[in-house]
Amino acid sequence: MCNRFCNKFYRLLAFISLLLLLSLSLNFPFSTLAAGPYVVNVVSDGPDSNLGDGICYNGVDGCTLRAAIQQATADGVPTTITFSAELTGVTLAPMGVFGTLIWSGDHITLNGEGRNITLSGQNLNPGQSLLQIQGSSNTVRYLTVINARQDGIRVGDFTGVGAGNNNLIEYVTFLGNRASGVMVYGSGSGGIGNQIRYSNIGATAAATTCGSGNYDGIYITQMAIDTQITNNALVCNQRHGIWIAGAGGYPTGVIIRSNQIGTKGATAMGNAAAGILVEQASGVQIQSNTIAGNWDGIWLKGASNTVIAKNTIGVIMETTALPNENCGVLITDEAHDNRVGGTELSDRNIISGNGFSGVCLQSEAEKNIVEGNYIGTDATGDIAIPNEQMGIYIYSSPQNTIGSGTEGVVQLISGNKKNGIYIEKAKGNYIGDTNYIGVNSTLINPLKNGLAGVKLVEADNTVVTPGVVAFNGGAGVALVS
Repeated sequence: MCNRFCNKFYRLLAFISLLLLLSLSLNFPFSTLAAGPYVVNVVSDGPDSNLGDGICYNGVDGCTLRAAIQQATADGVPTTITFSAELTGVTLAPMGVFGTLIWSGDHITLNGEGRNITLSGQNLNPGQSLLQIQGSSNTVRYLTVINARQDGIRVGDFTGVGAGNNNLIEYVTFLGNRASGVMVYGSGSGGIGNQIRYSNIGATAAATTCGSGNYDGIYITQMAIDTQITNNALVCNQRHGIWIAGAGGYPTGVIIRSNQIGTKGATAMGNAAAGILVEQASGVQIQSNTIAGNWDGIWLKGASNTVIAKNTIGVIMETTALPNENCGVLITDEAHDNRVGGTELSDRNIISGNGFSGVCLQSEAEKNIVEGNYIGTDATGDIAIPNEQMGIYIYSSPQNTIGSGTEGVVQLISGNKKNGIYIEKAKGNYIGDTNYIGVNSTLINPLKNGLAGVKLVEADNTVVTPGVVAFNGGAGVALVS
């Protein structure tokens, strides 16, 4: 038999069961499980009403994106944030009164796949960015980010605590952001190993003409370390496609690989200034990109130890001119110890079809190496794709090496409209015997430059020992004092 205490227990158990049934029968808009995953289900903005309850709810109408990010951060465990089917195709516009969406948590994935979600900065205040990721090992994918009053997405160590590392941005479109589409910020101990890949930065994937680009596509600054930029389209931005610089310290170890910069396919969609500007930074690797249709293709301004290899610059599909309007590669402002090309066949750049010259060294750029490239030809070395002026232009820049004595290396400087190599008011430059100037890939058949093969104007202590200089429209080597 059940005594009175037993009866009380069963009555309490029945009451608890009834409460559970009632809670399941109610369709609360905030019925998200503790510790996620979280589903954003309203277009409104607002912070989470209770960060301690594991429920994404803004206290008004449901789970906002801001509340989801805050709750996922507060949980402190890996989780995901997605969007409900009812939000497919909508625009979320965070409010300036709540500020930038701050993301401090780790191991959180924000995934808009299949929902066509646009995140707009139209309601932000001046100087506010849309999203600032200052945690580590997070992922943002499949969103469109537009019209931020500052940067679209900022990622890195903004609080100086060694965080903001190993975040991933992929399959995101960035348009019309007033500063950069993506900004990466380092502290020396944080802002390490972040990646931007498979994204459209400056135009949509379907666009064939420029509309509303960002001011800069990607901006990497301060002491950001080992940022990777791969397989993106960086087009139509109002200044630079990629800008690497710093005020209190400079980025290092940036890798820029397999991107389309200034072009998509055969269409010129140039960035208004440089496709890539490396300013004072060190150790940047620029590899296997197509860089065409910009003002300058690559500009190294005071940079050091940067390697430019395996790119097509001023050319698309290795066969067709799509000019950068000024220089294919511009090296200035005491930039030093940089390398364009290399001693391996796979290091070769195709630098052709540009509006001024293929490679330009100016303003005391020194101790740089240009080696193993095809400058003025297609990828076969047999068809001219002229740079409009010179293949290589050096002005007031000492002690640079054009070609070397490395056995088996070939650098073709042929097919350009004026001089193959032009050096003025510069001391101590070296033109080595791996240069073949005025011939095609056979090294004996003609592919002439329009004027001299090599022209030296007030160029002191210059050593000229090329492999072949032949068939050019002017002198083989012209000396002018």
